[in-house]
Amino acid sequence: MIGKIGKSGQNFLGVLSYCKYDRAALRKNESTKVRGELIYHQHINALLFGEKVPLNIIADELKSVAASNSRTQKPVCHVSISFPPGERPDNDILRGIVMDFAEDFGFGENGLLAFKHIDKEHEHIHIIANKITTSGKNTAKSSHNYLEMGRFCRQMEIKYDLKRVKQMNALKMDEAYVSKMTAHHERLRRNIDDLIPECNNLHTLKISLLKVGFKSKIGNGISFVCKKTGTKIKASSLGRQYSKANLIQRINGENKSKEEIGYSENVVKNATAEHSQLDKRLSPKVR
Repeated sequence: MIGKIGKSGQNFLGVLSYCKYDRAALRKNESTKVRGELIYHQHINALLFGEKVPLNIIADELKSVAASNSRTQKPVCHVSISFPPGERPDNDILRGIVMDFAEDFGFGENGLLAFKHIDKEHEHIHIIANKITTSGKNTAKSSHNYLEMGRFCRQMEIKYDLKRVKQMNALKMDEAYVSKMTAHHERLRRNIDDLIPECNNLHTLKISLLKVGFKSKIGNGISFVCKKTGTKIKASSLGRQYSKANLIQRINGENKSKEEIGYSENVVKNATAEHSQLDKRLSPKVR
């Protein structure tokens, strides 16, 4: 799936009309041919009376809420998410993707609608969200949204077992390019994040990772190998926070000098020996 975040705007009615009605009909001022199916909505009181409410009523409500924040001049967020030709997720999956988007991008408590379009070879959905909540706060997460959308799409592909499109194979992440984002990357990140609070140093993290199926190679940097498949994973492909230096900082809880993060020879020797023994017990050596 490919996600695109459009430019912020001011006209709720315009984007709602674009998503619901046929474009040719709109150009002729004939708002009769419907092309968009409303598959999800949240925090819009007008729709409590049914989905046949005129768009101008919905737009007026969104505009009224947005007016409570005078600093945000462009409160309209418009996002499209497309699927490869032949892939047609059912509405339950589409709604799940929309709700996940709302939570990840700061729209969990905001007025939001989603329309499904099937008028092209590739099925796609449009999400229209109000950046402003009823409390007058702009909750939209807008920093690095191109990067975050790329990450989000790959996560949704994995979560809902969707096709992984080539466009998501060259994401710029933390000043490094990720050649591939696989389920191994996601699982390794989760394991590292879960294990760090339990580890005293980098070598105990290495041992803990081995227990969950990942062998670590520590030198000037750090890399990993999935013991089950032999897949090699560079720390740079996981993100900057997973580099050797940053893992040490995360384990220690704060930036420390080399003297403070150095390990005694006995700790290193014992940890290395334990790691070697465990590696031999769990599986043959990964080449």
